[in-house]
Amino acid sequence: MPTNPSIYIAAVKNVVEYSQDAEFLDQVLPYARRAMNYLLYQLQGEEGLISTENLVGHYNKGLHTKGSGMASGYWNVLAMPTVNIYANIYFYDALVAMSYLEKMAEFYNVENFSEVVTTEDIKNDKVYTYSQTGESLDALAEKCKTKMQTEFWNEETGRFHAGCYDTSAGGVQDHGYLFFNEQLIASGIATQEQTESVMKWINGEREIASDESRGEDIYYFEFAPRFNTDDVETDLYWGYSTTWNGNVQNGGAALHQSYYDLLAQAAVNKDTSFTRLKNIQQWYEKVQTAGGEGLDFYREYYKDIPDMPLQGNDTQGILGLDFEWLEAALLFAAVPDAYFGLSADYNNTLCVEPSLPTSLDFWKIENLTFNGYYYDLSIGHYFVEISDILEYKDGSGSENAEIRIVFDKPSFDFKLYLDDKETSDYVISGDQLIITIPFEDIKVEIKKV
Repeated sequence: MPTNPSIYIAAVKNVVEYSQDAEFLDQVLPYARRAMNYLLYQLQGEEGLISTENLVGHYNKGLHTKGSGMASGYWNVLAMPTVNIYANIYFYDALVAMSYLEKMAEFYNVENFSEVVTTEDIKNDKVYTYSQTGESLDALAEKCKTKMQTEFWNEETGRFHAGCYDTSAGGVQDHGYLFFNEQLIASGIATQEQTESVMKWINGEREIASDESRGEDIYYFEFAPRFNTDDVETDLYWGYSTTWNGNVQNGGAALHQSYYDLLAQAAVNKDTSFTRLKNIQQWYEKVQTAGGEGLDFYREYYKDIPDMPLQGNDTQGILGLDFEWLEAALLFAAVPDAYFGLSADYNNTLCVEPSLPTSLDFWKIENLTFNGYYYDLSIGHYFVEISDILEYKDGSGSENAEIRIVFDKPSFDFKLYLDDKETSDYVISGDQLIITIPFEDIKVEIKKV
């Protein structure tokens, strides 16, 4: 599947980002480079977008036959075009992640070119040696982003489509793939204008007349928007059978979609995003009240709702909440990602860019980890506080770790304080205030003067 190499690269980045584990990076870097080489030269990613042209069939027939094509990844019911939005969202994420890995390798002096990484292109019988740098990958990521903004954008519907049909008639495949639209926004690919257009459609501020699901019905399942809003009809692998509202991938929803929904909403309005989070909480409390426990936690609530069968445990349904839907846990990551702006640079620096909903005074997450430390993180509208830092074990923490905090520049006259001591050791960049300090227990606060 074309998404697997991309997911591997992103997973490596996710592990080393917060661990800053150079020894682990040294072990896995050759595998990540091999995965990237495959994307670039087997799937033609060097041109900016990957293609599944060289991948054929569920049955390894070596032929492209209608109804038997290989799925692009996790969403295995869908029949995607050769050059499609799904595979290329992951390709873009992989380019960004691979650039991060190469820059981290340089920072920590991890070279690991002991094994020469090569890829044979089966189409033209050439062998390509991996030679990418952080800078070359950044350039390719920008090329991929630009192409996605244009080649997958549907001016008629004001949203992203799946790609162009691989037929002489052509035309775009646009089934209102809400999930891919929000995933693309969360990855930072869409322009601001495109983001606003997409979210107006999702939030019901504008409707697509040909869609089966419109307006408030898009959030019919409460915990997440529908996966898509227009019947996929015959655009599926024919080994399956699904009708509108008959499958998670055709009008249904899965809980992990909410992660992308919250991030996409926050890209336009953090308060709208937070309202969605509170709606999910209300839904969860209703489910909890039904009394389900263990593996039947959700099923006790849904057993008497005939139009909402759950997928899993050898049953077909339209909601993905339990059993094989382990990705549901992704929802929790929306809080640090959407509201705390939490990330880590490749150079031993934790990054916080708070975006606190206006209805809150502060928010705190406990027991986070970074480079050998446990710590707690609190944010307010004008402060960030790191507290209760503790090493995993003696000597596990990095003595050189730093934290970079990015605030929106206040509209009023202000002073910046570190534990109530005024400092001018910060920079103003555009509409942002940025300060970098050692990673330690500290409160950084903006005060009005």
